[in-house]
Amino acid sequence: MSTSTVTEHDPHRISSRYEMLRLLRRMLDDGLLIQMQGPHPHISVVTTLMDIDLDAEHLIIDCASHDAINQQFLEAGTADFETSIDQVKVQFSTDHITATYFEGKPALSIDLPEFIRRIQRREFFRVPVPVSNPATCALMLSPPPRVLDLYGISVGGVALLDKNRQVNC
Repeated sequence: MSTSTVTEHDPHRISSRYEMLRLLRRMLDDGLLIQMQGPHPHISVVTTLMDIDLDAEHLIIDCASHDAINQQFLEAGTADFETSIDQVKVQFSTDHITATYFEGKPALSIDLPEFIRRIQRREFFRVPVPVSNPATCALMLSPPPRVLDLYGISVGGVALLDKNRQVNC
């Protein structure tokens, strides 16, 4: 879905400049992979955010490895972007793409988005349990107790992992 058609009443819409820059900075700092989709389904690449230029109000995006694909994006002038931050889908779009250089290499420049969509489908965020210090949970369903690995914790409950299929559901 194109983020450019989203209404102002969208509950996932973020238009606070501070919050948008926080999300963009996270994409940049973590080197997150971003799906860049053109107006046609066959124009799609995986890219990364290379720089946030606040003076020019632009984002610098790594370009595709093939010039023909970059040319298609430049001619279309529009693209939708999607990534995931902490298992939460983040989307934004642009109606203006230009060719540029970043640190001497070809890149693409887009305007800072007017808004970003952050789509968290859960009411409560789930926190994974560290693998280096695993936790378990003993269920007293019937003797003997069933010991299961704790997979995640949230305000809404816990997720347990039954690797040995001890519990019949």
